[in-house]
Amino acid sequence: MIQKKYFNNRSVLVTLIAILLISLVVRVLGVYTEDIWPDEGLTLHNANKPLIENIKWSLSLAYFPLYHMVLSWWVKIFGLGELSARSLSIVFGVLSVYMAYRIGNLMFNKKVGIYSAIILGVSPFNVFYSQEVRVYSLFVFLSLCSIYYYIEYIGKKRIYICSITSYSHY
Repeated sequence: MIQKKYFNNRSVLVTLIAILLISLVVRVLGVYTEDIWPDEGLTLHNANKPLIENIKWSLSLAYFPLYHMVLSWWVKIFGLGELSARSLSIVFGVLSVYMAYRIGNLMFNKKVGIYSAIILGVSPFNVFYSQEVRVYSLFVFLSLCSIYYYIEYIGKKRIYICSITSYSHY
């Protein structure tokens, strides 16, 4: 009863927005703490190349080319500055925090979702990798999306299987 009173949909939404904004601020504030390092510079150098060359380069490093393709498009729009180039990873980092909330909410409840978002939002590793012009933040985001949709699929499949077995049991 108390949980419903203090943990309604509006308070969850406000709390989640606050967590996402704090996650964004934490990531943006740390962008200038380090210069572009060699791997990031190489990634940015290849982001300016034609798309086919960029894909070939990604595959030669055994990376999937999605991040490099999106980065190529991103720097054409926002430029090659430190903040503008790293902001793509920041976006994926903040989206990962949102997906952590969705997974916690789906598996348990909104409270666990909020705690999951807080933990990932201030996790030093996640913050650090959300500030690099590298594939890591996209990898985390897509992994969390994969986990979320897998759990959702399994849940629906269980409901479907349970309903079939209940009908066959009669």
